[in-house]
Amino acid sequence: MSEEKRWYSLRVISGKERKIKERLDTEIQRNGWADFIFQVVVPLEKVYKIRNGKKSSLGEKYSSRLYSY
Repeated sequence: MSEEKRWYSLRVISGKERKIKERLDTEIQRNGWADFIFQVVVPLEKVYKIRNGKKSSLGEKYSSRLYSY
């Protein structure tokens, strides 16, 4: 196998990003794929709302994609 690492993008069901990442991490550990899959990343974005002229944070929102390399 080549030592070159490649990124892969997985499209997942909205709202299930965290659960799928946990499941992937479990399967990587269980099946010994740690030599092939180094990291699983779920991108987050901060969500803001403007109320009464002030910007307030509503929290973080997951993207509906997972990235793995």
